[in-house]
Amino acid sequence: MSGRSDDHHAIRPTADHPALWSSLQRALTQAAEDRQEIPCQSDDARLWSSRRREDREAACWRCRTCPVLEPCRAWVIGVREVSGVWGGLDTHRHQHLHPNAGRAP
Repeated sequence: MSGRSDDHHAIRPTADHPALWSSLQRALTQAAEDRQEIPCQSDDARLWSSRRREDREAACWRCRTCPVLEPCRAWVIGVREVSGVWGGLDTHRHQHLHPNAGRAP
């Protein structure tokens, strides 16, 4: 996941994945209520969308302790995101998770 605290509200689910979206939103809300740190919403948020492999590796490393790791990972796989680090996965390096990403239907 990338961006600051309000960025997750700008992301919209595909029509096929409302349950994944709801799960991620519930996890984010619960983490905020529990005052848990969401690494991608820190001062180093740029790491999650960087073009530099080293930055993305640092973001993946920081995701390990994220309280929303699992629903975030389910989201990125479900919606076939191809940009940035989500759920501890560098989508640049894991495009095999999304074999049809970027192709016309």
